[in-house]
Amino acid sequence: NKLCNFVNGVNSTFRLSPKPAHIIKVGDNERHWGPVERYLGGKESQNENVFVLDFNRPAQGTDAAYSVIKHMLTSNGYLSQFVNWRTHDHERGDQKRSTIILQNVARQIVQKMGIRLWWVNIPRSLPTPCVLIGVDVFHAPRVYDPKQKKKVAPGSCAAVIVQINRGKPNESNQIELFTKTFAREPGNEFS
Repeated sequence: NKLCNFVNGVNSTFRLSPKPAHIIKVGDNERHWGPVERYLGGKESQNENVFVLDFNRPAQGTDAAYSVIKHMLTSNGYLSQFVNWRTHDHERGDQKRSTIILQNVARQIVQKMGIRLWWVNIPRSLPTPCVLIGVDVFHAPRVYDPKQKKKVAPGSCAAVIVQINRGKPNESNQIELFTKTFAREPGNEFS
């Protein structure tokens, strides 16, 4: 309920129910993605307006099932947020750190639901149309590959967002957004 309270505390109309519609009990790796795959193939998964929260505690620091499950969910049109409890134990660990982590997770959930959390007040003196561009690249941490017997870098993810403001400030219907993500070779920025 702590995460639900943080999500619902954001100044938006989006609300996360404290009672999940479905809970899927899973294990590690294939015991993680297997139940999710079976659930997605069943009738109970045919709900609209579904947001999947995946709380996991993988045997190792990173979750090998993450990319498999994320692909299954996005292929079926589900938005999702994963919380790795091995990184931090939110029940018995440092509660100040837990609060910081869960507040950040709550912001990610709300933003994935289309709520704008961050904005700037564009001065009226700035002529329109005005184009704002954001670019970022995420480099995932290295993970141990048992075949290569060493830590290897997984692929990186790059994103671009372009916002065109055609009207006066505070006229949200005059804003156009374009976003694009790119899979990149490990460690590579844009080229």
